[in-house]
Amino acid sequence: MKLLLSKVAAESKHAELDFTQAFASALQSTLQDKSLDNAFKALMLQLPGEAEVTAAIGRNVDADVVHDCRNGVRRAIGAVLQDELLTKIRETGETGPYTPDTEGTARRSLRYAILSLLAMTDRDGALEVARTDLRAPHSMTAEIGALSAILFAELPEAEAELQSFYDRHSKEHLLVDKWFALHGAWPRADAVIHVEAMLRHADFRLTTPNRVYALIGSFTGNLASFHRADGDGYRFLADTVIALNAINPQVAGRMATAFRSWQQYDGKRQKVADKHMRRILAAPQLSSDVYEIISRTLGTSRLGATAA
Repeated sequence: MKLLLSKVAAESKHAELDFTQAFASALQSTLQDKSLDNAFKALMLQLPGEAEVTAAIGRNVDADVVHDCRNGVRRAIGAVLQDELLTKIRETGETGPYTPDTEGTARRSLRYAILSLLAMTDRDGALEVARTDLRAPHSMTAEIGALSAILFAELPEAEAELQSFYDRHSKEHLLVDKWFALHGAWPRADAVIHVEAMLRHADFRLTTPNRVYALIGSFTGNLASFHRADGDGYRFLADTVIALNAINPQVAGRMATAFRSWQQYDGKRQKVADKHMRRILAAPQLSSDVYEIISRTLGTSRLGATAA
C-alpha cells in the first residue's frame, strides 16, 4: 500500500519514483520460498485495489491517476519478474483431474494471480496461457481466472473470449450473472457506453435484481469508469436509479449507495456527482428508500449549500 500511495503522490507531482526493483525482488524471494503456501504467495502478488488506495488517500482523489498508477506498478512488477512468472505458470498447470482440495485451490489461486501480472507485460504469453485454460478448463476457477487476467489487463482479445464464455454458459443463470459482472467491471475507455449497450442485451432486465447487481453493481466498483472526470458515470448511474425507482425501490436504493464515496474525489468530480444526485432527488414519485440514501449522502456535502 505504501508503494502505491507513494506512486500516486509522485504522479500527482509529476515526479519520478524508483521503487520497483526492491519490491519485485522481495516478491521473487516469496515466490521461490518452498516453505510458503501457494495461497499466501497468491495474496502477496495481489496489490491493494483502487478502492483501498482511494480510501487510504481520503480526499481530493483523481480516479484516473489511481487507476493508471496501480496498473503501472503491476506492469513494472510483471516486467521485472517475467521469467519467474513464466516458470511458475508452467509449475501451476493442471496435471490431472480437478480436485477441490486445499492444495489444488491454493495452486489455482497462485496461477491466476501470476497470469494477471503476466498479462500486463507479456501480452502474447499471457494470451497463450489464458486461451489454453479457456479451451479446456478444469474448473470455473480456471475460466474466470483466465478471463479476468486478460480483461483487467485491457487486452482487446478479451471481448471475443467473453463472448465465447457466454456461448458456452448461456443457459446457466448464475454464470450469465457472472458474465454481466465481468462486463461491468471491465476497465475499458468506453466503459459507460459499453455498459449502456449491455442494458439492451436479450438476457438483461432491470426487473431482475441479480442482473442489476451483476452489471450495474460491478460497474460502480469499476472506479476509474464510474468516477470519470466528465461525470458520465454519475449521469449513467443517476439515470439507472431513476428508472429502477419505478420498478424496485429497494434495488434502486442499493445502487444509489455507490454515491457514498463521492467526497473522497476531487472538486470537479464532486460538483458533477452533486448535480446528478440532486437530479435523482428531483425525480417524480421518488421512493423513500432512494430519497433517504441520496439525501443523507448529500447532507454531509460541503458543496450542498452552493450547488446548482
